[in-house]
Amino acid sequence: FFQVAGTNILAEGLIGTRRNSSAVLTIVMRIFSPSVRFSRRFRCTGIFSIIMAMSLVFLYGGEYAFLARRQHDKAGSDEPKLPPTRYLLQRIIGKEIVHSSLNVYVLCVFSVEYESLVLFEHFVEYYSALGVAPERFLMILHSTTHLSPNLDKVIEAMRRHGIEPKLHWVGVYLPSSKVEVQSAVLDKHVSKSSQSWIITADADEFHIFKPSSPDQDAVLIPGSFEKSRFPAEVFDEANRNGKVAILGEFSDRVSKNCTLDIVSPTPSIWQQFPRRFPVTENVTLGCTDKVLAYNAAQRASIGHHYMQNHADLEKAKALWHDDELFEVAHFKWTRDVGERLRRRIGDWQQNNVPWWIESQRVLERLANKNRTLCT
Repeated sequence: FFQVAGTNILAEGLIGTRRNSSAVLTIVMRIFSPSVRFSRRFRCTGIFSIIMAMSLVFLYGGEYAFLARRQHDKAGSDEPKLPPTRYLLQRIIGKEIVHSSLNVYVLCVFSVEYESLVLFEHFVEYYSALGVAPERFLMILHSTTHLSPNLDKVIEAMRRHGIEPKLHWVGVYLPSSKVEVQSAVLDKHVSKSSQSWIITADADEFHIFKPSSPDQDAVLIPGSFEKSRFPAEVFDEANRNGKVAILGEFSDRVSKNCTLDIVSPTPSIWQQFPRRFPVTENVTLGCTDKVLAYNAAQRASIGHHYMQNHADLEKAKALWHDDELFEVAHFKWTRDVGERLRRRIGDWQQNNVPWWIESQRVLERLANKNRTLCT
């Protein structure tokens, strides 16, 4: 139950929705109502279940309050606090809060004109639950003009999470420009040290660091039956084994019916787009290799499919590439993907970016398959 409810527990309560709440209230009233005929055994069982459910609420509420207070006393009132959902999730699965000497950052470019703020909420919630502190989200805002109408709204949404955007990039969205902007932000905000690791992810990319054995600590991803290790532990292991970058593979996620659906605040994004379909491999015919993370002394190449000095690192056996353990859950295929790809095709054709053809293949598939991607 807690796995399905996930990080919506605190936001929506244990019931989840008004409709479910109304149904539960009706059942409770019928159990206690003397006018409704129930056997004594059934009525006692119902009352006992209600008492147990309320006990669980108070138990986990008390544990959460204790953990939140402990973190507050430890961090100090002026320091950002880790999201409460992370404490609750870790307490539920019986794992202690991860302590690591590593600094883990998330580097992301967010388009204020085309990206969904709802998707951003899922993005922050996910990486926060994996242990990334708010001040270590390196968010770069992109827009084509200085006067984007959504800019203030996006900044306000990020600040509600304790995240301060590091840069406003204005101009045409080109892969080469993106790499330059990201490198500039890293040079300014992160020291080039193996003690700092960068998770590089677009707003629709949710990295999964799968455990290789049952004894490795991992959290259940809310709304999914998958588990992910805490990145800090993975990066510690990489440092011990002389690895400087972690690579895996794309796993495109689509809706149950393979239609282009709107991203909603609830349920979890994993429940909204539960189906795997290899859009990148079968439709765009693009590269499915992906750099998930690297230490701050390194830099990823254009598209983040390889490292800038990939051949040398591969020869030195400094790359940890495992498609079974490291996966990028890709939630790109939503209702507004067509609009975003049409804009990209025009900009990239004008600037001689060869990968525009991948976006064109998606639009052709959508036109031929009545706005669905799957065969």
